[in-house]
Amino acid sequence: MKLSYKIVFYSALILLVYLVVRIIIWQYEEYNERRGYCSAEGKFLTEKEKLQNLRADLVVQDLEEWSQNTDRNEFSRILISKYDLSDKEKIINIMEKSNINKSFKENFGIIAIGTISEYIDRRSCLREPSRCYDFSKLHHSLRSLWKNDNTVDIKYLKNLDKNYSIIINGEGSQSFMASISPLSSIIKTGKNNYQISYYSIYKFCCDRESIKEKTGITNLSNKKKTAEQIQLDYKEISLLHLDQIDGRSRDGIYIVDLFQNLTLSKPELVQKYGLFWSVGSLRSSSYPVVRNITATACGTIVEN
Repeated sequence: MKLSYKIVFYSALILLVYLVVRIIIWQYEEYNERRGYCSAEGKFLTEKEKLQNLRADLVVQDLEEWSQNTDRNEFSRILISKYDLSDKEKIINIMEKSNINKSFKENFGIIAIGTISEYIDRRSCLREPSRCYDFSKLHHSLRSLWKNDNTVDIKYLKNLDKNYSIIINGEGSQSFMASISPLSSIIKTGKNNYQISYYSIYKFCCDRESIKEKTGITNLSNKKKTAEQIQLDYKEISLLHLDQIDGRSRDGIYIVDLFQNLTLSKPELVQKYGLFWSVGSLRSSSYPVVRNITATACGTIVEN
């Protein structure tokens, strides 16, 4: 047999052996998965351990996915609140008592943050040390969800209190929205199936920067209103109380319509817009929204 033929033959044989071994490993891992054995940690996990991993993976998946497309997600961020925000009325109470001169982080008890802008800076630092700076001062007293090697701090996330909440702040038109997922709302619905609730609010309610950016802007729409109707709307807003916003006759859509074509001339008016809209939405029958999750035996989320 020619040497070249021998090389091809043995190469094919090695590849075949490798594939057979991989198939055996995959079948073994699937068998372990079916019987609830976590191969990655080499043991059967308790339900508490699985939930710890699941809570961490809720954050890890988003941060790692965003980091794969930094141009599109440069301003995306995840915040960890020390509050249990599973009760809609508690969220409303926090919004109502928020200080108009404080940040969203201060008003909502944020203790940790993970941003893609920090990921980008840390990546540049690792590639070129001259571009490094003191990352500990980036978010003031808040803990970063990124480690020095620019990987997600999974150990910290696994030890999050079950009564904390995850808050996601997105890009572009979603930058004024905050999506709240209370960790205490996670419930098991099947062998490897879970549910988590989430709510969306306008940051205008409770964030000085968002309020400042919106102040002085007319809330334009295609719907035309007469000067008389606009004056009536301003009057209605001044007389409207939170207990009147029931999420049925007065819901988020009602609030949007009420504020259409009005100039948000003062920060207090912007705050009312964010507060009223958020309350109208929270009290509607559409909240909370439920997300269904399938998890592995290790408690990590299975992509749907």
